[in-house]
Amino acid sequence: MLCGAALMAIVVAMSQPVVGEGGTSNASSSLEYYVQVVVGSPYTGSVAAPLNVSTTYNFGSVEVFDFNITEGASNSSKSLGHVRGFTFQTSYTATSHEVEVEVVSYDDGAGVNGTLSFQGLINESTNEISIVGGSGSFRGARGYVVISLINPNLYHHSLYFLHP
Repeated sequence: MLCGAALMAIVVAMSQPVVGEGGTSNASSSLEYYVQVVVGSPYTGSVAAPLNVSTTYNFGSVEVFDFNITEGASNSSKSLGHVRGFTFQTSYTATSHEVEVEVVSYDDGAGVNGTLSFQGLINESTNEISIVGGSGSFRGARGYVVISLINPNLYHHSLYFLHP
């Protein structure tokens, strides 16, 4: 388990100039944290019910969530912020296909803070979705996040992104 200062040092050390569009210089960074589905003040709620469960396997259902993110896998690990967003079911079959939109509010307490926005299709225990923007320390971020299911109450996010 890394302390906040060490995590920031890793993010800074992994930053390196990359030439972006128009010859501008971007930094390449990575970040990891855990999503605690039932720890702290998590919230998940159904916004829209499935259209017809007997024939559509939850097609059209929408859920909203707000979960804590931590530095380590333990639910007592240092809090780094929240992941908030929604998913909606996009499959008529028993195989789960959900479109997910997330906004991560991140603050390591050592100067790395801001938001990152993700969106993509979730359909397996490990998924790769797009980082489509950011603010604060992550202003203008673009990249991807690998979301891995550890157990039903714990996910691991590995982020890889460029930012000005």
